[in-house]
Amino acid sequence: MSNTKGRCPVCGLFLREFRTHYWRDMKLTFPYELYRCPKHGIYIWSQNEHVLVDFESLKDDAEISEISSDEEVQWFDPKIVEMKCSICGEKWKQYEEFPAASSRGTVFCPNNHANNRDEVLIN
Repeated sequence: MSNTKGRCPVCGLFLREFRTHYWRDMKLTFPYELYRCPKHGIYIWSQNEHVLVDFESLKDDAEISEISSDEEVQWFDPKIVEMKCSICGEKWKQYEEFPAASSRGTVFCPNNHANNRDEVLIN
């Protein structure tokens, strides 16, 4: 959909920028921006496009620090999956855990069609 820095490549929403992310039992602070779409996942800007973050492969880029006892932390270990819209047939990749549980299993294709996550998951 969008190859514009700061916009989700799947749905075009403006992305929230940040540098620190909690992953597994680590606090990772990156030297570059991470971008979060509430519907599809966390991206980096690489070679003029947004790419879903695989934290396992990028953790060496980050400064790893201890999580202090006063930090309230919510973390997840995201899995990148491919989906195919049951309405238009468009394929896209996103985190399996997105959007949040409050969406009741609804995911959105690049054309903004609402789909049941379990029905459109390819892998």
